[in-house]
Amino acid sequence: MDQVRGKIVFLQKSTFTLGIPLIDTDGKGQTKVSNVKDKDNRIIKQLNQATEACGGDNAVLTYTSGTGFGTFWGMFLTPKRVAEKVNPWLNQYLRQFYPNQPRPCFGIIAMDFPGIDLIQTVINLNW
Repeated sequence: MDQVRGKIVFLQKSTFTLGIPLIDTDGKGQTKVSNVKDKDNRIIKQLNQATEACGGDNAVLTYTSGTGFGTFWGMFLTPKRVAEKVNPWLNQYLRQFYPNQPRPCFGIIAMDFPGIDLIQTVINLNW
């Protein structure tokens, strides 16, 4: 992080070949949410993939966001409502790694509407 602080960093994805190669743990179509518990389980899987891939020459990106739009059972799950359910769970999930030394490397965690508690948890994992 010190090397890129104050700089623009390009991440490579598909045909864009300038910058740091990006490993996207989300996969195609994983932003659609019809069951929040399933989304929680996908996030755990993605964070595990990020930990395994971390440390190389790639940037690893995990998405915690999602929407129910486009699914019958999730039609009322707006991105904000998904975040209201996922973010408190994610905060508790990440807090379990505080006592661990060294802490796992999760790469980049992209979130919608993170609150100050979740932001502080992520910052604390980076110490």
